[in-house]
Amino acid sequence: MTFYRRHWLKLLKFAEERSENYYSEHLGIDYIEKNFNILEKDFDGKLKQNEVQNLRVIRMLGDFQLHRTVLRRYYKHKQILHNKDFIKIINDFKKYCGQKSYSKVTVDHYSKHSAKFLDYADSQGITSCSQINLAITNNYIKTLARVYIQNN
Repeated sequence: MTFYRRHWLKLLKFAEERSENYYSEHLGIDYIEKNFNILEKDFDGKLKQNEVQNLRVIRMLGDFQLHRTVLRRYYKHKQILHNKDFIKIINDFKKYCGQKSYSKVTVDHYSKHSAKFLDYADSQGITSCSQINLAITNNYIKTLARVYIQNN
């Protein structure tokens, strides 16, 4: 969080210098290009890992602006859920899939996607599956569509 906070403060100063009152990804990209010359390096295929991290700052701000939550895009740890009820649901789901004789690969695939959805729900203040509604589901689908478009 210290890393992101430091960049956000620099971005705020950059916006003030340009008399910008609102964040946009265009502003973020201009900030990245001015301070790190990343776009040129990206076109040349010469980006380093720390430079990619600078781009993530801009993406995270865009996510927060759009969804009012910071979304995970990089799952460093296998366990992404912290809500005990959601963890139990995923474990029960794995058992159900096993009883249906799904392959291990299929069970892992379904479980990971389900956990990502429940992680999103948790970030929206949802604490049980009974609170999940069509709006939450549609907003999650929008985040998936946005991630897919940005990565392709």
